[in-house]
Parts: sequence; C-alpha cells; structure tokens
Amino acid sequence: MGLSTPPINGTANFFPYVIMAFWQGKTMKLRYQIAMLMSLLVMASAGIRSFFSYQTQMSSLAITCAVLVLGIVLSFILADRIAQPIAKLAEVARDIAAGNWRTGYRASGSSELASLSQGLAAMSESIRDKVRELQQNLESLEITLRSIGGGVIATDGLGKVARMNLAAETLTGWTERSALGRPLEEVFRIEDAPASRPAENLFVKVMRAGKVAALAEHTVLLSRDGTRRQVAGSCAPIVNAAGGLAGVVLAFHDVAGNYQLEMQLRQAERMDAIGALAGGIAHDFNNVLMGIMGLAELLELQLPEGSSARQDASRILAAAGRAADLTKKLLAFSRKANVPFVPLNIHECIRAALVLLEGSNLDKRMAITLDLDAPKSVIAGDAPQLESAFLNLGLNARDAMPNGGRLAIRTSTAALDAAFCQASAFELQPGDYVRVTVRDTGIGISKETLWRIFEPFFTTKEAGKGTGLGLAAVYGTVKSHHGAILVQSEEGKGAVFDLYFPLAQVTEAQKNGPREPPAGSGGVPANAH
Repeated sequence: MGLSTPPINGTANFFPYVIMAFWQGKTMKLRYQIAMLMSLLVMASAGIRSFFSYQTQMSSLAITCAVLVLGIVLSFILADRIAQPIAKLAEVARDIAAGNWRTGYRASGSSELASLSQGLAAMSESIRDKVRELQQNLESLEITLRSIGGGVIATDGLGKVARMNLAAETLTGWTERSALGRPLEEVFRIEDAPASRPAENLFVKVMRAGKVAALAEHTVLLSRDGTRRQVAGSCAPIVNAAGGLAGVVLAFHDVAGNYQLEMQLRQAERMDAIGALAGGIAHDFNNVLMGIMGLAELLELQLPEGSSARQDASRILAAAGRAADLTKKLLAFSRKANVPFVPLNIHECIRAALVLLEGSNLDKRMAITLDLDAPKSVIAGDAPQLESAFLNLGLNARDAMPNGGRLAIRTSTAALDAAFCQASAFELQPGDYVRVTVRDTGIGISKETLWRIFEPFFTTKEAGKGTGLGLAAVYGTVKSHHGAILVQSEEGKGAVFDLYFPLAQVTEAQKNGPREPPAGSGGVPANAH
C-alpha cells in the first residue's frame, strides 16, 4: 500500500504521516514494522525539539533528517537480528507440526528468544518420544492381533469397523481395507441357525447394555462369499478415559468341528435310543406275526382249492410277509439280528443289488455307472443285509430322480487314522477300509431334514409311497458291520453317500478261491435284464 508524500515545511507536519505509515504497516513483515517503530521514535524526538525552538527549525530539520537516516539504518539492522531468530523458530514449529522432530536449532544468547527456542526444543523432544512410544504400542498391538488365532473386530462409537485381524479376514471373507468404515453388521453377518433368521445386532445390544454379550449357542456366520460357519465368541464395550463408550470389540472363532462332533454325538445317542425301542418292538411284533402266519398257513391247507376263503388266507399270508420284511429292517437297524459274518467280496453284493434294482421298473432315462476299482474288497459281513442296503440306496436315488438322471457307484480303499475314528460318531478302529460311494443327480436333501434321514419311519415322500425304513435299515446294516456312513447333499444338487467297511484279513485259501469277473467301468443300461 503506497504512502502520500509528506510536506517538508516542518517536522511537526511530517510526524502524522509517520504514525499513519506505522499503522498501515501492520500487514508488512515484522522487520519493517520494527524499523518503522524506530523511525517513529527518532522523529518524535526531533519533533519535540523543534517545538521548543521554532527559530532553529531549518537547522533542526537538517539534523532530524540525518538522525532519521541513521535511525532507519540501525532499525533495519536491529530488525534483522530480531526477525531472523523468530522466523527460524516459526520454521521449526512448522516442521514439528509436519512430524519432523528436529531439535538442533538453539537461539544464541540469554534473551527471551533463547528461552523460547529451548522450550520449543524440549517440547519437540517430548513429543518425539511420546510419538515413538505410541508407535511401538501400535506395532505391539498389531503383532498381538495378528497372532491371535480367533477373529477380532473393533468398531468406533458409530458401529463402523475400525480394525480387524487376519483371522477375522479369513472367517468373514472381508479384508481390513475393504471393511474399514463399514457397519459391523455388514461385515459380521450372523444368524440364529435353528430359526434361520438374522441374529440381534451385537453393536446395538452391547452399547445399550454397556456390558459383555456372548454369541448365541447356534450362531452361524455368513461370510462375504456365502460360506456358512458355526462360530462362538463375545462382544465387549470399549470404554474411553472419560468413562464413555467408544465402540465395541468382538472376539470370535470357528467351532464348526466341535459343533459337528457334538451334533454327531447327539445323533448317535438318538439313533441308539430309537434302535433300542425299534428292536424291542420288532421282536414282540415278530412273535405275533409268526403266530398269524402259522395259523394262516394251516387255514389255507384246510380250505378247498379255489375257494374265496382260501384266497383270503393267502392275502393274510402275503400281508404278514410284508410285515415280516418291516421287522427285518427294524432288526437290522437295531442290530439285534443275530447273523454270523463271513468273508465276502463286497463287489458281488453291489452287483447282486444292481440286478434287483434294474428289475424294479426303473425309468429308462436313468443311467447307472459302476466303477468297482477298489484293489481290496473282501470284508466280514452278511451278504443279504449288504445287498438289501445297496438296493435301498439305489431305490432312494431312483425316487430322488423322477425325471431321470445318473446313479454312480464307485469303490475305493481308504486308510482311516485315529483322529478320523475318534471324531466319528461310529465305532471305528484305525485301519484299512473299503469305501463305497453312491452318488445321484437327484433333487437333493434340505439341510433341515438331512440330519434326520436315518431315523426309522421318517420320510419326505407322500403318504403311501414310503415307510421311512429304507435308509434306517442301511444305517443299521453299516453300523452292525463296524463301518460308517456319511452323507453330503444340498437341495437341487443331488446326494452323495459314502459307506466305509473294514477290510477283512484274507487267507490263502480265500485268495485262491473263485475269481470274480473283471470290474466294469462303463454305463449299465437301466432297462437291462
């Protein structure tokens, strides 16, 4: 901003312009303000002298001008000596604000500027030490979080994800970068498994109660890719220094293995209880049937050939025979049928069952494939029970493919270790087993009914189209042969049954016995006889 040229007819007239220049110089740099102040003081002194001696005005003016020039020069020198340290301290302060903790600058002397620079240096060192300590704590926290086997997710006060560890990334399917700032319920999606409905919002629940909340017993985590995992854990509030709630921290882990083992144990206990009941009923019912069948046979013999009464007796015998078949299945399920086991080739049992299956009016659109590739296939068992089990699996597959499909039966060997046997709900011993895999492309089994398919009298078929004893008999047969049966299925994706039977020790005489025909691997026509 420019200044007006003052008149030179006296110092008294020049003085107001100097004051104006000083106030207008508020926006100038510090050195020019200080210089202007020094000039103001010099001119004020000259003005006072000229006030007392008007006669010597001209000589005083000359002296004043000389003093003014000298004062300006001195003020610039003095301003530089003051402004430079201040500018340097300002630069140091800006560096500290930017995170550059340099502390090498010290103002010389014992003035206030020197004290200020020393205080600034001490503050910089203190901040640097605190920041380093905070960084070390953050690194330690990061290492700790990364080392925890379970998932950990922390949120801010609004329920947005602020931090998560590697295990949480694996379980949820979200990376920490993609999850940051998202609501907890979006990243950690859970539902109540028995009810198949979304679980209560953990963040809202904990922030409302202000205390730790545990996940429900049957909580299922839905990961980003749709994978379902059984999880357990708890959610706790984060309390800040002021005693307020700053967010929540969630700790959880996958318990699918424990949950499956628990469910298998419960199912095994349930099946044992049902088997004991079914076995007792089957024995008593079988005794009644024997009396009915014996009397019906006597009655049939005493009635004349072709009479309606004899036909009725024949119908009684046929109905009793069907009832006897049901009792056999119940006894097979309960493992109370006292049948001696002998070494046999399981491939022969599968082929015998297939012959019966092909004669059961199969849909021509249903193709059957055999891959009997197990190098060892001799087990200790009862052939009729095994043939009946494989036939029931085939009939079950047929009913699951009303519009046709493919049934594949394959054998292989498997070595079951101690860990597998201990985790199984069946009474297994470590060793070599033959595995029979029965796979179909049918309608599949829903998750709600999958765990019940081996229960006696449980069926999803229409009334009159199934007794619910087919798979129950298969279960009982496998268990009585000291084996195991596993099933995998989803709606619309077919079903896979894996049956395990322990291999028998084959003697030399058995090895040199009748040889079976070579195992086939091609398709077997559904309508072959």
